[in-house]
Amino acid sequence: MEVKFLNHKGNFQYESVRLIYEKFWSKKGNQVLETIESFSELKFSPHPVQVFIYSGYSFAKNIAREVFLRNTLPPETGKCILIHELCHQLLHDNGIAQGHFDKTGQVPISEKIVAHKLIYLILYDVCESLFGQSLADKSVQFEKGLLVNKKHIYETAWNYALQFNKGQRANEFRKQIESYKKNARN
Repeated sequence: MEVKFLNHKGNFQYESVRLIYEKFWSKKGNQVLETIESFSELKFSPHPVQVFIYSGYSFAKNIAREVFLRNTLPPETGKCILIHELCHQLLHDNGIAQGHFDKTGQVPISEKIVAHKLIYLILYDVCESLFGQSLADKSVQFEKGLLVNKKHIYETAWNYALQFNKGQRANEFRKQIESYKKNARN
């Protein structure tokens, strides 16, 4: 899968950040994708993903195959945030719902928590495998401090995932994926 890094709306004030991600991806991109697929036992769609560097919070537009990364992320933590957003894309590519929009056009907080609990069952181990325990731990602490609508959804989801050991997380991830697939067929 091709991943292309762009300045959002052609804004070149973030060019130095974009180049950091582009350099990282040229060296480690294939390894990142292989590691995510290995831990998840899922496959990415071969269609390209565009990653925009911009001044807002990080998120993924899965249908559009776009990721938006905050330009002020610490470079090391930003790598794990990129992987987090790619995990959203992976779930979408495999038909795994991550929430439904309500009448205001927002995904309810409860559904965001469920989606992140699922992602975090593999994210820590992917980041630890790629970058070591220290960076994986820093990324967890960084995300736990983020708020969504003044709620600690990331902290709740991380606490859920990290209550399990590595093997238990893998088993729980597989179990939940099978449940999603079974429910989707019904």
